[in-house]
Amino acid sequence: MAVSQRNLEYASPAGIRFTLRHKVRPPLSVDETLLRLQDYLQWEIVLHTGESVVSALRIGERHQISFWDSLIVHAAQMSRADILYTEDLNDGQVFDSVRVVSPLTIT
Repeated sequence: MAVSQRNLEYASPAGIRFTLRHKVRPPLSVDETLLRLQDYLQWEIVLHTGESVVSALRIGERHQISFWDSLIVHAAQMSRADILYTEDLNDGQVFDSVRVVSPLTIT
């Protein structure tokens, strides 16, 4: 899973638990929440470093996308993801080995 620094608080297990139990309508049961959290805890978390910032700047310049989107693309590349699900980039756009898929276009 690619996680940007600006979204890190929302990706914490406690944040996910809060969202699933209080913000989702209807809220998930404790058992359903536990299943989702157990799945989430298996994900690889990519932390951004100084090298990540440099790479993101290069990606942004090359592809003319925002720094934050570039940081997410870089994290996807570092985690060896083939697909990056996002609404923020163009569906079908390819960044080296990572292809963007908009969850809004999946049928």
